Order: sequence, then structure tokens, then C-alpha cells
Amino acid sequence: MLLAVSDNAGHGLFATVERVINQVLYARAKGLEPFVYVGELVFAEGTSCEHGPQPYFDPAQGDNLWEYFFEQPGVRGLRLADLGGARGGGARGGSGALVRSVQVVPPELLYAPSGGTGNFTQTYPMDYTYNTYNEPLRRRFRAAAHAVLGDRAALVRPALRRRARAEWRRWRRVSSRILGVHVRGTDKTVAPRVPPEAYFPFVDAWLARAPDALVFVATDQASYLHSFEARYGRAAVVGGAGGAGRVLSSLAARRTDQFIHASSGGRDGGGSGEGNSGGGAQGVGSGGFARGRAALHDALLLSECDFLLKSASAIPEFALWVRPALHERHVDLQLEDRFRSQQLPAWAAHLAADGGAAFCAALARGCALDAADDAAAAAAAANRTRLTSASASASSSSSAAAAALLNQPHRCARCLPPVDGRNAAAAAATRAVPAGARCDGGSGPRLLTLAECMAFARLPPHAHAYKFIGTQVERSEFPGCILWKGKYVEFNDHRLQRRGCNVHAQQGECLCTSAP
Repeated sequence: MLLAVSDNAGHGLFATVERVINQVLYARAKGLEPFVYVGELVFAEGTSCEHGPQPYFDPAQGDNLWEYFFEQPGVRGLRLADLGGARGGGARGGSGALVRSVQVVPPELLYAPSGGTGNFTQTYPMDYTYNTYNEPLRRRFRAAAHAVLGDRAALVRPALRRRARAEWRRWRRVSSRILGVHVRGTDKTVAPRVPPEAYFPFVDAWLARAPDALVFVATDQASYLHSFEARYGRAAVVGGAGGAGRVLSSLAARRTDQFIHASSGGRDGGGSGEGNSGGGAQGVGSGGFARGRAALHDALLLSECDFLLKSASAIPEFALWVRPALHERHVDLQLEDRFRSQQLPAWAAHLAADGGAAFCAALARGCALDAADDAAAAAAAANRTRLTSASASASSSSSAAAAALLNQPHRCARCLPPVDGRNAAAAAATRAVPAGARCDGGSGPRLLTLAECMAFARLPPHAHAYKFIGTQVERSEFPGCILWKGKYVEFNDHRLQRRGCNVHAQQGECLCTSAP
């Protein structure tokens, strides 16, 4: 038997689900029977950074967090105490199955293309780093997860599935066209935020399709939901309240303590973490179970929608895992390539015009609003820290410092610059420089801008020879435009040249331009 566990106290509910799914896939590939146990403490070295309490554990719900939300993917009826008997002649659980040995698998092996099984799922694949949508890879990851979770989320506890479907049926009675929208807020750090305003051009187009069209907004940040309701109005089917508006939201999310706390702030709202988004550790007893249940409820509702708008987050990815049809019926707004790698649906095709200009403008407006709110929150946090009494306890000081850290500005998404004839001259004058050389400009070559680097890869005569793979910030490497292995073009977004060109050992070439 393979014991599938949670190994990182920083994981939210859906990061834990991803890890468990990959352990189950590993067990099946190796001919082992999986048994999932997620207890009060994660399965990690006691002195490691990953060790600590499981954020969604609630002793009132039982000793195995997995079974709060999901069925066992293998033998049912076993308890963790039963497995100790495997050291003797074997152990039999409630199912009568005989357990002769118990094994665990290191987490790094689960994601290894070689050495592991090669069959795994991943919420945040490399294309989020390189700003392009890798459709075959995403399809493979989603199919792997679906093989464990089953059709219509069969592995989810029946009572939770019934609860979500009952709410969905109420919505479906009043609309045949429901757009699902997931907007990640609060402590999003895995990828830059995509604020509500970026979704508005798509929502406008969806609601214009038919009078009964509605939009279901799932978010961990109350102020983000309020932004949608201010623009489109709250639909009357939300808890029997609301009016002639078009926005749906789940009662489960509204009733969690994180949402209540978030409701009192400004646009940023001061939310209590990412309990409704799949990450961010909440301490035992802080309502983690309720937040986890609300997050799963939202994910199940998103999986029922007719089309899905998402960014980088595990909740909408779970919806795609349990309903494969959404793979062809969603748009990922996290990617910054102006929809070059995604095909928009017919009802939103106009948003790809002019390099996605309408979307990019809306995204910029939303980022400006978020930046203003972040600045206000940081100022308020700094003021609270200054007011902390010198005689305050160490724990109070630590809490104030932690609050200040959580109120640091968030990164916001962007659109990559457009590539056109204005960049062509610099691209045509691009040359590789020798190892150790610099591109300081003046009478010599200069660094390319991001738009010029993209033009070098995308405009003739290199349009089919090179592939632009995106941007990064790696200060130990030469800045600007880099050609890797004679094919892949990447932009290293910093300006420090003190090391000179230093990427030849990694099969890289430093590109500079002689254009003024």
C-alpha cells in the first residue's frame, strides 16, 4: 500500500489535492493500493520549513482531513491505526483488505519526467513562466487529474456534491447561459494578480449575448465581488436577495469568516488569506474547514458553468479537472501574450483585435486601482507598526510585523508590448556579442528592449527559425535578449551588465543591436 500524505504546511486545500492526486497516480503505475491520510500535522521532517499544522484540519470533523471532502481512491474502511499491523502478519481494515506493507513516495519523484512515472498533473506549469498557452501539456495534466477525481467529481463526498448541485439547479432555472469567473485576490503570490477590470470586456460580451445570461463570480476577496456587483448588479437568485442584476455568487463563500472580514475594507478588503483560493496557511481552529468547504463548493459550481474565465489558481483548475469539456470552453487571462497562443470563442473574438488592446487597457486600469489600494494598505500597516507600544509583548510585535509583510504590494499582470514595424529596425540590426562583452550603447551596440527582442524572434527572416519563450529576471545572467540553443529567445528583464556576456557555457548567446 502507498500512504498518500500532505507534505507541506504552506499548501492550501487544492495544492494538497494536487499532491495527493499525483501520489495516487504513482501508486497505480507501480501496482500499489493508495490510502490517503492527511492529519493534523503534515508529513515532513520536524525541523524542516515544510513542517507544521495542516491549515484545514478540524478535530471536530475527524482525524483524516482528506475524508472531510473526498472519498478514498482505493481501499475504504481502513484507519491509520490499522496500518501499523503491516509490520506483523498484515492488517485488515473495515473492507477486509489485507495490508502487508506501507510505502511513501518522495514529493520530488512525483513530478520527475524520468525516475517517476511521468504521469502527473500540475496547476502551475511552465507556460505561466513563459507567457504562452501549451495546449497539449495542459490537456495531458487535466486528463491525469480527471482519471483520479472521476466524472462529475465522483471522488468528492456525495453530500458536498449534492449541496453544490442544489445551488446550481436554482441558477439554471433562471438562465441557460452562465459564465464562470474566478478572480484570485488576497495573498496571491504564485503569479501576478489579474484584477476584476481585466475580466469586464469578456463579461460585457457574454451578457450581451442574451437577456438571461448571467455571470457566476468566485473570489476570495469580497471587494473584487463588489466590483462586479457595482458594474452588473446582483442577481435576484442570490439567497433570495438582489435585484435585476446579472452577478451570481455562492452562499457558501459569503458565509465564511474570511469573506466577512474582507467585507469591511476598501477595494483590497484586508482579507484573511487565501482559504477560498487554494493556498495560504490558516491556523488550526481559525475556520480552515469552513473555508476549504466553501472553496470546494465554488470549484464545483465553476465546473458546471457554460464557459470559464480564469487566471493562475488551483480552484478553476480543479473545475477543469472534474469537467474535461471546459478545456475547450475557457480562456486563461493570466497569460500576457495578447491571446497569441489562445483562440478566443466567437462571442469574444473581437477582443483579440489590435493585439488585444481593449483587454490590455482594462487590465492596466485594474492594476492601477490595485496599486493605489496596496499603497494605502501598506501605509496603514506601517502606521499600525509605529503605534505598537514599546512595552508590547513579543508576540504582539511579531503579529504586527507579519501583518506588515502581508500588506506588501502585489505584482499585477501585464500585456507584453506589441510587435510591429517600429521595432523592426532594431531587430534587423541585432547581433550576438562575444563572451565577456557588454552592450553599453554610445558608439557601440546597446541592449534590446523587450519589444525589440520579441520582434527579433517574430519578424522575418527569423519568424519560423526562433521561438520567443517569454521574460524572466535572473540577475546572475547577462540582461536583455538571449538566444538559447540557437532557437529559443528569452528576455532577461534587468539592466546590470557588470558580469559581461556570461551565458555561453549554457549554450546561450547575448544579443545586442547597433540601431540607435
